[in-house]
Amino acid sequence: MGAYRAESSSGHHADPTPAATGRGERSTAVPAGHARTSAVDDPPAIGVNRAVGAGSAVQSDGARVTHLMASAWRPTGIRVAAMSSPASPTASEPPAGDDRTRLLGLLAYAELSTVEQLAGVACLAPSFDRRVGVLDAAGARMDHHRVLVGQLVDAGADPVTAMEPHQGVVDDFHIRTAPRGWPEALLKAWATEGLASDFRVELGRTLPDVADRADRGDGPTRLADRAPQWLAEVLHNDPTAQGRLALWARRLVGELMTRAQRLAADDEGLAVLVTGASPGSALVEVHAMIAQLLQRHNERMATAGLPA
Repeated sequence: MGAYRAESSSGHHADPTPAATGRGERSTAVPAGHARTSAVDDPPAIGVNRAVGAGSAVQSDGARVTHLMASAWRPTGIRVAAMSSPASPTASEPPAGDDRTRLLGLLAYAELSTVEQLAGVACLAPSFDRRVGVLDAAGARMDHHRVLVGQLVDAGADPVTAMEPHQGVVDDFHIRTAPRGWPEALLKAWATEGLASDFRVELGRTLPDVADRADRGDGPTRLADRAPQWLAEVLHNDPTAQGRLALWARRLVGELMTRAQRLAADDEGLAVLVTGASPGSALVEVHAMIAQLLQRHNERMATAGLPA
């Protein structure tokens, strides 16, 4: 199906990696300002770039990433399809396609982008066990991506075509929230995973098939099981980091919620699908859902000693 060889949700072979033709090709050019830093420089910010090691590879057992040996930090751009210009993150017209396909495309690209982000976080990890833990989480998110791609295939949709319209808004979030160093990268990974998990709970009330299938593979390897302890160690070693990281957490959730509200306002059909409400009240229900997600986020941050 298009540039993807994907598993349908019925369980056929999956390989949702963009084929190395046209769509899905990754640029190997190093963007200006992203040269490799020395050991004494600040670590590079993690934006929409993929961290890879020179002469090394990420190995996987099934969909679970278990090992990464990175000897250098070489960001490379990623695009789900070759485009003459990036999609606008503030476009007022919703993407083409039915509501369900648009939702699946958005979720699938968000998961794919998260895998890329977690690869960069792993390169900043201060110890091997943390690196493996982050990559384990990346494997779980790749599982989610594969399942969502399978649902798109089952619906007769091309996964790349479905994901492409959402690239601008997702990539813009990562550009605007590029972390500097391990603590900020870890906090971003944990916060966004928690919000994604909470959203799947909310989505399960109206679209249980989408939420349940996307949760396959989500288990004890989740970053949520490790991040609070790792952040507690960061704060123990540097108590002055508490205020800075609390502000960082607020900025992350603010950026996400602003985009969610804008998306709901621009695409009423998507808001109706997610909330199950009538067209006239869907936006109100979206705001109520966002309030619930924000409350759970604040509770999660409090467990790590970060005030809302």
